[in-house]
Amino acid sequence: MKSKPLLIGIAIAAALMVAGAAWFMVYQQPVPAGTPTRKESVQKPSPQAAQPENAVTIRLFQVSDQGVAEVQRSVQSDPSPVRLAENIVAEYLKTLPKGAEEPKLLGIFRDREGLFYIDLSGAFRAQLAGSDTAREHSVLKALVLSVTANIPAAQDVRILIDGKEVSSLGGHIPLLAPLRALADQESAGNPKQR
Repeated sequence: MKSKPLLIGIAIAAALMVAGAAWFMVYQQPVPAGTPTRKESVQKPSPQAAQPENAVTIRLFQVSDQGVAEVQRSVQSDPSPVRLAENIVAEYLKTLPKGAEEPKLLGIFRDREGLFYIDLSGAFRAQLAGSDTAREHSVLKALVLSVTANIPAAQDVRILIDGKEVSSLGGHIPLLAPLRALADQESAGNPKQR
């Protein structure tokens, strides 16, 4: 009789050890190159939090009639490149035209090679529905430049919509590859612009 509870205890202990070993093997494996390694929560800077000693001046790029224009803005400084990127993208999203639903930053991930994955809500894609190639190019270029011009650790940028890869936003510019090369191209129909 006394051996039955002992056997049950040993079986439970063995099951816990197997579960612990399985967890360790699954969650403690090295992350393959090219996959996001961390997700930090989106922290939108509040006007009260942006004090002069905590603020940094950034080069923000926004869509203009001539393509992409550079302006200077202050955002909350953060030693984490991912959190600084979140502050920059939040500021960039404020420059977009107001629509029925405003685009939201869902998160930013960074892999080991410095590729920043920017996850935006579906409203970002909806804003480009029916737009031409030049507009889609300018919106993406301004976003990519805003991140890469201010964060040396940002080697390249990828865009996700609602946590998923999409082939394009408006059907013109492919998004299944990093976008830094896009920043060096001129928009269709707008030669000699930034």
